[in-house]
Amino acid sequence: VPDVDEPGATIGESTIANDTGNGSAIPVVGAVAAGTALVTGLSFLRSGRSSDAMAQLDDAIVQNSDDEVAWTLRGQALAEAGQGDQAITSYDRALAINPDAAVALAGKGVIRTRMGQPQEAIALYDQALTAHERQPQPSGFDAAGLPLLGGTALTAAILAAKGKALALTGQ
Repeated sequence: VPDVDEPGATIGESTIANDTGNGSAIPVVGAVAAGTALVTGLSFLRSGRSSDAMAQLDDAIVQNSDDEVAWTLRGQALAEAGQGDQAITSYDRALAINPDAAVALAGKGVIRTRMGQPQEAIALYDQALTAHERQPQPSGFDAAGLPLLGGTALTAAILAAKGKALALTGQ
């Protein structure tokens, strides 16, 4: 797990990219264009091309503004680009769709840690862990053929990030 206080750091990058936070696989349903944009955006995100990812994810959101995964991945891309406030806005949109989106909660925690707000980050990590525990765990491959990581990978990433926030508080 990378240091959450480093610019461009992610919390369990492949986990975030593969686990929607609600225990389901990344959905590639609905309009083909939205699904294609989502998968392409994910691919760009994985390769560190955050601006290209944002363009694709924005397209997916235009096609389906209620796509929690697109909003979460957009938040991740913005976080990687160092745009913390905008990332939080995207994570909040994902959370408005699904309040148990563990990845969005954890992403907000990373941003709060970077902003020097460890107490807020710890609360978000705790919410993310609780939300993640409530969701069924995926396995195998999603509809796009992307491998899914088990639930323990996200839990471990959240706990590691929470530990960094706790260290900032001296606890």
